[in-house]
Amino acid sequence: MIDTHQDYVDLRPLVLVVDDEEMIRTLVRSLLETNGYRVVEAENGFRAAELISNELEGVDLLITDVRMPGLTGPDLARKLRAEKPLLPIVFISGYVGDVVMDNGSHPRITEYLSKPFALPSMLAAVRRLLTNSGVAV
Repeated sequence: MIDTHQDYVDLRPLVLVVDDEEMIRTLVRSLLETNGYRVVEAENGFRAAELISNELEGVDLLITDVRMPGLTGPDLARKLRAEKPLLPIVFISGYVGDVVMDNGSHPRITEYLSKPFALPSMLAAVRRLLTNSGVAV
């Protein structure tokens, strides 16, 4: 008898969404899952860093709020890019004056969206960054 059972490996891109606003996380998660991405959420930068170091080394893209209590988005980006320099990142912020600086930015793998953002703009940014980083979308 031939064993046809094989372990299933999910090759869809994995996106980590980090925002202290649950509504934003839920909205982005819904958008991405509807479009075929795997999504994990974290409510702050510390939780995101913990998830990545303990369970999620296979994260393909980070979407993070700029301003969060504790570990900010840019701080989180510096920490993660120290280990994974080409990690694509979408920064989001509701503050018009926010400028993301000194985060190891690379223009082909870093995007910035102002809140409120249009869902098609978020999806386009995710697709562009994953394509630029060589991840199949």
